[in-house]
Amino acid sequence: MAPTRFRRHDHHNYHNNVIFGASAAAMLLSRTVAGFSTTWIEDPQLRRDSDQKLAITPTSLTLDLDLQPAERWLFLREDPAFRDYKKNVLGYIGRFVPKIVVPILASIVSTMHETFYPDYAEEMVGLSKALDVTLGEVVLINLIYQLE
Repeated sequence: MAPTRFRRHDHHNYHNNVIFGASAAAMLLSRTVAGFSTTWIEDPQLRRDSDQKLAITPTSLTLDLDLQPAERWLFLREDPAFRDYKKNVLGYIGRFVPKIVVPILASIVSTMHETFYPDYAEEMVGLSKALDVTLGEVVLINLIYQLE
C-alpha cells in the first residue's frame, strides 16, 4: 500500500504543523525560562526588589467593541504610555529568554494566532500594528502570560 501524501494546503497537515510548532515553542520557552532564571519567590534579590515596589493604580482604557477586531487597539499608537512598549516588552522578555532565542520563538509561534478565536486572532494583528511588534512577539507575549 502506497503512503498517503498530503498536499501543502491540506488543513490536517497544516493543523499538525501548527500543533508541532506550538509544542516545540512551548517546550523551548519553558526550558529556556527554567534554564536561565528562577522564580521570584526563590531568588532573594528578586524578592527584595518585589518588596520595594510601590503599588500603582493601573491605567484604564476604553475599547470600542463596535470597531473591527483588528482596529480596536490601534489607538495605542497615539498613547504616550505605550511609546516605548516594544523596547520595554522585549527587555522584559530578554530577562527570561536569551535575546537570540526571541526571534526564533516569535517565528515559530507566529501562525499560532490562527488557533485562537477569530476575533481574538484579529485583535492580536491589530496589537502588533499598534505597538510596533511582530505578530509572533504578540503571540509569544500571550504564551509567556499563560506560562506565568
